[in-house]
Amino acid sequence: MRIHRYHERETKHVGENMPASFTPYCGDRYWDYDEIIQWCTQITLLCPEWISLKTLGHTQNNHPIILLIFGKNPETTPTLWVDAGTHASEWTGVMASIFSMSSWYEELQTKRGKEWFTNNSIAILPCISPDGYQHLRSGGHFVRSSLREAPKGVERIGLDPQDLTGDGCVRWMRWKHPAGPYCGDETTPMGIRKRNLQDDPADAFFLCSEGTFLEWDGTSWKQAPLRNGLDLNRNFPVQWSPFSMFGMDGGVYPLCEIESRLATEALLSLPRTCAVLSNHTYTGALLTQPYHPDPVLGDGDIRMMYELAEQSVQGTDYRVIQVHPDFSYDPKKRIIGVWADFVSSNFGIPAYTLELWNPFSWAGIDMNDPASFFGHPDPEIITALMTKACQEDFSTWKTIEHPQLGTVEVGGFSYLTTIRNPPEHLLIQECQKGLQVANNMRRSLPSVHASYHIELVKEGLYSLSVILENHGFLSSIGTKRAWDLKIASRPTITITPKPLSKSPIQRLNILEGWGTNLYTQNPIYPNLGSSSPREKCSWIVPAGTYQIQWDAGRGGSGILDILVG
Repeated sequence: MRIHRYHERETKHVGENMPASFTPYCGDRYWDYDEIIQWCTQITLLCPEWISLKTLGHTQNNHPIILLIFGKNPETTPTLWVDAGTHASEWTGVMASIFSMSSWYEELQTKRGKEWFTNNSIAILPCISPDGYQHLRSGGHFVRSSLREAPKGVERIGLDPQDLTGDGCVRWMRWKHPAGPYCGDETTPMGIRKRNLQDDPADAFFLCSEGTFLEWDGTSWKQAPLRNGLDLNRNFPVQWSPFSMFGMDGGVYPLCEIESRLATEALLSLPRTCAVLSNHTYTGALLTQPYHPDPVLGDGDIRMMYELAEQSVQGTDYRVIQVHPDFSYDPKKRIIGVWADFVSSNFGIPAYTLELWNPFSWAGIDMNDPASFFGHPDPEIITALMTKACQEDFSTWKTIEHPQLGTVEVGGFSYLTTIRNPPEHLLIQECQKGLQVANNMRRSLPSVHASYHIELVKEGLYSLSVILENHGFLSSIGTKRAWDLKIASRPTITITPKPLSKSPIQRLNILEGWGTNLYTQNPIYPNLGSSSPREKCSWIVPAGTYQIQWDAGRGGSGILDILVG
C-alpha cells in the first residue's frame, strides 16, 4: 500500500482577464521580446494550477526577466531548470525554450502529463538578456549579452557597426583601396576574398561591418572596441578573474550584472533543482565537464555527467563535447565565469550548455574541432559557410554615400539568421532537438517512492517500517560534489505521534540513482555497487493513526498517512 500526498501551493494570477484559448508556438519564426512576455502570460492564465510566472526583476531598459514553473508542487518535487538567451544573438535557444513550454502545456492536458507534473517540476527562464535580445531583434549593432556600456577605461575610437541602409540588418561594407587585405573576386559567394601576393593592388578592398567611425581623425581606419561587449556567461563566480576575448569582457566582478544575479537567485530559490540545461548557439553539441585541467568535480561526477549527456542527446544528431580540452578557444587560457560550470562546481547540480544549430553540417562540413574555427579558422570552412549563407540570404552590393568615407558598397548575408541561428524555415528542426534534449534530461530526475510495511510484534504492538526507493537516474543528492559542499543532505523520515522505540526522526543513507555509477557497469563483471537505491527505517508503535513525513532532498518530499492495527 502506498499513499502520496504532496503539499499544495497557492498560485497567484498575473492578470485579470483570462485569454480565450491556447496558441501553440510552432517554431516557425523568431519572436520579439514583447511577444514572448505576452505568450508566457497567456499560458499561465490558462493553466494557473499547473503553471506560475514570476517577474524576477527588471533590466536597465526596464524589460522584465521572467521565470515560469511548470508543476503542481514545485516546493516538494525534483526540478529540471532550463534557461536561454544568455547571449543576445542566440535567438534559437530562446525560441527552443518557448517551443518546449508549448509542448509541455499540451502535455498538461493529458492524464499522463498531469501525473508527471504532479511529481516533478520544470523551471524555465526563457531569456536572461532581454535588453540585448530585443536590441538585435530590432536591427541594432552586435551586442554579446546586455546593453551595459563599455567600461570607462575603454576608448571607443574607430568603426562603430550600425545599419546604414535601413533594412533592419547590420551587413558588410567595403571600399576599394590598395592597402586593403581583401580582393574582389566574383567567383566567390560574397564577391570578395582574402588578398594574396599575386593580386593587383587596384583590386584590393577593405571589408568590415557597415557603420560609421567614432572620433574619426579623417584618416585612420580601425575597429572601435565593442560598445556592449559584456559576456554574461563569463560573469559567474567560478574560476573568475578579469577577462577579455574577441573584444568582450566578463564584467568588473562576478555577478556585477542584474541579469546574472537574478538568474543565480532564482536557481537558489529552487533547492530541489536536480539538473540544468542552458540553451545557446551554435555547434550542434551538448557541452559538459570538465571546464579546466584541474576541475573541482571528482572523476565519478564527471563521468556520470558525461553518461547523462550521451543519453540526453539521443534522438538528435548532436554530440557530446567535454569543454576541456575539446571546446577551449585557447588551451592556455582558463575559461572563467561560465554559468554551467558555476552551477556544477558551486552547487553540485549537473549543468550543461546546449549549443543548438550546426551551421557546419548545414554547409556540408564535417567539423571535428569546432572550437578551432574561432581561433584558427580554416579558409575552406569559411568559404563553405559563406557560400551556404549567401545562397540563403544575400543582399547584393549596393553603392551608397557614406558620411565619412564617401562612396562605399553595402551588402552580404544576414549573419544572425544563417550562421548564428538557422534560417526561419529550419528553426523548427532546432526547436524539436532542444525539446528532445530537455525531455531526455527530465527523465533523469530522481524518482523517490515511499512505501510501508506493518508487522505484528505482540498483542497491541507493531513494527512499522517505511521504505524509500529511488527509481531515477540521478541520486537524491545529484552529485558527490553536492555532498562534499554540504549542500545536499541524507533523506529524513519523521513519524508523528512519537513511537515507542527510537527517535521519531530517522536519517537514511543517500539514495543512489541507477545512473550514478552506470559508467562502471560491465555486464561481463556485474556488481551492485557500494550504495543502494533503497533504504528503510523502523519503529515499534501501538495501534493508531500515524503520519510519515519524508524528505529526500533534491529527490523530493511527501507525506504518508498510515493506519496501524
